[in-house]
Amino acid sequence: MKKFGMLYITVSLIAIFQLTGCQSNTAKSDGGEWTCTAKNMQNSSYTGGSSAYIHLFGYGRGNNYPVKQVAPNKVEGTTGNGTPFTCTLNK
Repeated sequence: MKKFGMLYITVSLIAIFQLTGCQSNTAKSDGGEWTCTAKNMQNSSYTGGSSAYIHLFGYGRGNNYPVKQVAPNKVEGTTGNGTPFTCTLNK
């Protein structure tokens, strides 16, 4: 019985989140294109989901950084050096 304790807790928490309408930090793309902006941004990519690829000038490569949905068509995040970025869905 002890072996299944964590599984029971996990399933229970998932059910609670679904019943209470809690939202995740994942944004969905409804067919439009996302545009990301940040200071000194060289390249970016976001198609919906929990992370965006951001490449800033002065760095050899970019990285995927977590995003948080702040509006139905907008997510925000922060790069590893503290640069904030915003991605907006253009329909």
